[in-house]
Amino acid sequence: TATHSNYAQMAILSSLFPRRVHGLDQYERIDYPRVLFHDTFHRLGYDTATITSQDENWQGMRRFQDTGTPTFFWFSETFEGPHLDSGVEKIVPDAATTDVVLDWLDRDRTTPWALYVNLQATHFPYTLAEGVEHPYLPDEPDPATFGYLGYPRPEREIVINRYDNALRYVDDQLARLVDHLEASGQLDDTLIAITADHGEMFFEKDLVTHGKTLYEIEARVPLILHWPGHVPVGERDEPVSNLDLLPTIADALDLPPHPSWQGASFLTPQSRAVYMNIQGLRFADGIVCWPWKLILERTGQTAHLFRLDVDPDEDHNLIDQQPEIAARLDDTLRKQLLAQLDYHREDAPEVRHERFQPRLRPCPDLAGAEQAPQ
Repeated sequence: TATHSNYAQMAILSSLFPRRVHGLDQYERIDYPRVLFHDTFHRLGYDTATITSQDENWQGMRRFQDTGTPTFFWFSETFEGPHLDSGVEKIVPDAATTDVVLDWLDRDRTTPWALYVNLQATHFPYTLAEGVEHPYLPDEPDPATFGYLGYPRPEREIVINRYDNALRYVDDQLARLVDHLEASGQLDDTLIAITADHGEMFFEKDLVTHGKTLYEIEARVPLILHWPGHVPVGERDEPVSNLDLLPTIADALDLPPHPSWQGASFLTPQSRAVYMNIQGLRFADGIVCWPWKLILERTGQTAHLFRLDVDPDEDHNLIDQQPEIAARLDDTLRKQLLAQLDYHREDAPEVRHERFQPRLRPCPDLAGAEQAPQ
């Protein structure tokens, strides 16, 4: 959906496409209907919590999550111990966050629970607390040149080691959570969803970190559902979006989707368009209608068309070779963006009081549009 956290994470929690205004949306005007993960399950009688290592005040994310629904909300500002410096915010060591998660799970309760956990170690600069094991070495780049916007290419393997150490550490925290659920007899009765807000670049496309493009290396993330006996074992070989996670969880529980949600459950196979957007360091919009992907790069005023089934690394721009495919995708994407912007116009609050967000347009008919290679 997006490759910067303030958009991608809120899309996961709300099933709302984040393209609302022409510039970066820091959630200063929230006058549209939104029903988040904790809202959904609180209304169903669940005990709910958000427990996160992140500074949720960053880019207005806490404002977006504050819907007035009672919930346990714990984040970096709540933590009284030593924080880690990520450059733009202070975060909590993920082990400390996991301690809070396990303590919350141990509370005496007679109601079911629903929990959102956000771990941060794999976010740049991939810092770990003192005493954490570093199996992949060397992992200390030159601090004078190691930055979010760039670092020397010769240090690529060092930075990958640093990232892999952070990833292993996050895996350890997930293992603690799963072990706790198993020991308490809750594992087989718990639906677990594991995903990420964005990928990460290590000089693919000559870029590093994230939030700069809509290329697959940044946009594709893992998505795992686990609920023995309820979610079938297997893989789903089709594009899905972070917008689809909340409707999918509801579907797995035999709950209808809330009409404010723009995503759709992926438990039922269907053809869908996946919409993408970034509005941070750079601006871009995109659409995936498998196997085709169109990116409109606003900052550089360029367009890119890729066929992902034969070009997963997006090395061959087919914008000139496949003009009809590009035109049909462009038309669909632009109509969706216009609908988003029209709905969220500042001078039309009555629209948002009367209607939910516009539905996501399906993929256009691409039959007969592909031209044979020259």
